[in-house]
Amino acid sequence: MKKYIFAAAALFCGMFASCSNDDIDIDTFDKLTLNISTESMYDDLQMKESIKDLLRDGKYNICVQTFLYDKDGILSDENVSYAENTNPITVQFPSVKQGTYTLISVETMVATANNRKPYDWQISGKDKLSTLQIDQIDSDVYWYAALGVISKSITVSGTKTETITPQAIGNVIQTWFLNFDKANDVINVCVGTTECIAAYRLDPSLSASERVSKDLSKSGYFYLLGSKKVEDNQVAFTLYTLADNLNIEMRCQDSDLANSTSWYEMDNMSINLSKAYRHYLACYYSSSKGTIDSKFADNLSEINEWYSACLAGDQPIPQQNQFYDPYLVWNASVTTVQNWMNTNYSFYEMFSGEKGKGEEMDYDNDGVVDDYRVGYYNNDALIEQINYYFTNATTNLYEVLTFVEYDKMSLSQITADLASRYNYDSASGYYLSADETTLVAILDQETYAAIEYISMAYLLGSSAKGQGPMTVKAATLEALSTRAADRIVRNR
Repeated sequence: MKKYIFAAAALFCGMFASCSNDDIDIDTFDKLTLNISTESMYDDLQMKESIKDLLRDGKYNICVQTFLYDKDGILSDENVSYAENTNPITVQFPSVKQGTYTLISVETMVATANNRKPYDWQISGKDKLSTLQIDQIDSDVYWYAALGVISKSITVSGTKTETITPQAIGNVIQTWFLNFDKANDVINVCVGTTECIAAYRLDPSLSASERVSKDLSKSGYFYLLGSKKVEDNQVAFTLYTLADNLNIEMRCQDSDLANSTSWYEMDNMSINLSKAYRHYLACYYSSSKGTIDSKFADNLSEINEWYSACLAGDQPIPQQNQFYDPYLVWNASVTTVQNWMNTNYSFYEMFSGEKGKGEEMDYDNDGVVDDYRVGYYNNDALIEQINYYFTNATTNLYEVLTFVEYDKMSLSQITADLASRYNYDSASGYYLSADETTLVAILDQETYAAIEYISMAYLLGSSAKGQGPMTVKAATLEALSTRAADRIVRNR
């Protein structure tokens, strides 16, 4: 009997011994702090200063939504934070279970009047990383609603502080409609697409081409990307899109359609947006031909060259015995000017400069190049000589000087002709173009007139911005006359 009692006792003790040696799983939680930089994405999109201007009046905030997903892709925690400026945002997750997580942060601008929620976006599918996405709820996305995203793997095994920086996604398209104030009864212009952008998926395992989702079931309907009323020569607005490629259309409305959702199609093109964050789009109406031309580019200089060519092609072709303005598209390249002269002033011969390059000019003989000239002459023409001046050898036209003999056209006839096309200021004796981009002076040389055209932007410079043309005229009158006279001596 005793042996059974001892055996039971041994078994009882063994049971307790076995329990005391079992491992007990205890979850450990730590504090995770994120310092989120908010400026970088706006630098990427070249809009940082504009964003800061919007934030100053308190009507807008920066919003950052942050999500933590565990190793199985299940949402563990989330946070929404706001900032009234572009200083870094600090986000704290006070109790995070130790382990490895995928962190996703989404940054955008929100309006305080909209309860600090985006007008154009909403987050959906957040319970799982595989379904997390940004839904586009408005096709006409305002530029300041641009998005920034960061995804990162983070291991928490103790109190941790991490610095993260959302990077811009999507593309900004700076857009111009040019010369549409000359188009008959065009009230509004727009850019749109028949491709509906539905969402941007945030799962980092997806490739770039898999991120943007287009709703093919809604294809064919015209979605506005941006629109504006035509009020002057240059209609400008900024578009933002998540797409990396898109078929776009430029359209317009007349007075009959102005209060409707219908638009007349003018031009269309397929654009590739994968090369840069900021792109440029322009649409030009030719008032002489009644045609539309459009240009898309990744750099502004390419747009300016195209615009110069459009303006050149839209000017009337002068005759040898007529008095016309020379080529006056400021900042144009030497090549653009030479091509225009070859096409429109083919009866002139170039005497200064070479193909694609201006001649170095040193007016005071101090060994320092003052500017570069491309000169043309025709002794039988009404305008005997046309001199184009550039700030460097190949580009940046800023001044033109022409000569007209009085035995071909009197001073009074010259002044009357210029007065019909320019606004005359009797106090200074200068003429100013209607768009205030060109200043014109007539310098009486007894037997001929030297007519000087100069860029107002060049005269104003960055330091004089906003002073207005009359201030510049008074301040530069003597300097302009002296410089023009110096050139006249050396040009003839």
